[in-house]
Amino acid sequence: MLPDISRCMDMLPIDAERTEYQTAIVTQNILGKNTEATRKESFRRLRELYSLAPSVPLFCLLRQMDALDRSARPLLCLLVACARDPLLRATMPVIQGAREGDGLGAADFDAALAKAFPGHLKDKIRAATARHIASTWEQSGHLKGRATKSRVRVSATPVPLVLALMMGVMQGVHGSELFSTPWCQILDLNAVQARGLASQAYREGLLDMKAIGDVVEVSFPKFHKALEAGGDHGAQ
Repeated sequence: MLPDISRCMDMLPIDAERTEYQTAIVTQNILGKNTEATRKESFRRLRELYSLAPSVPLFCLLRQMDALDRSARPLLCLLVACARDPLLRATMPVIQGAREGDGLGAADFDAALAKAFPGHLKDKIRAATARHIASTWEQSGHLKGRATKSRVRVSATPVPLVLALMMGVMQGVHGSELFSTPWCQILDLNAVQARGLASQAYREGLLDMKAIGDVVEVSFPKFHKALEAGGDHGAQ
C-alpha cells in the first residue's frame, strides 16, 4: 500500500493523530477511493500495517526518518510493514534467499505462507495474499518485471539503515550484532556493508558510534524519545 501511505504522509502533518488519518481517509477521501466501504477498508489496512499513531514508536520513527529522506520511503515503509505484518514477514526468507536475477513469483510467496501458517489460510485467500505480497516486494524495489518478476538488489541509504538499526535496538539487540539483524539483511546489506553505511550515518549526524576493534557501541540521541517510549513492532 505504498501509494496510499505515501499520500497520507504527504497530506498530514508529522504529529497527526490516528483520528486525523481516519478523517482524511474516510471522510475527506484523500486516497480517491470510489466507495465508503473501500475508504474504511483502506484505513483499516493502513492502521494494521503502520498503526498511524504518533504514540507508537515505530510509526513515530517512520515519520521522522521519512522527513529526512523521502527517496528512502519505499524501504522505510517496507521495514515497518514487515515488522508489523506476520504474513509479509514470513516471506522475507524468500527474498533473502534469492540471488540477483532469480525469478520469483506469487507461487514462491504462496509456498512460504503455507509453510509458515499451515492450515491457517484457505487456498484462495493464501493465493490472493501471495499476489499482494509479490506486489509489495516490487514496490519496495526488491523485484522487477511484469508477468515474471526477478530479484534485484536494492540500494540502501543511511536513513533506512538507521531505522533498521533502531528496530534491532527495540528488540534488545546491541553492539556489532545490530549489523546482522534481518532488518539490515532485507536492505541487502551484510554486516560489513551495514557497518560501513552506519559510519556514513554517523558522519551525517544520524547516530553516534564508538568502535574499538570488534566492540561497537551505537546510540541514537536524535531519536531517543521514540526509542525510550519502548514497545515492540506488533500491530496496535
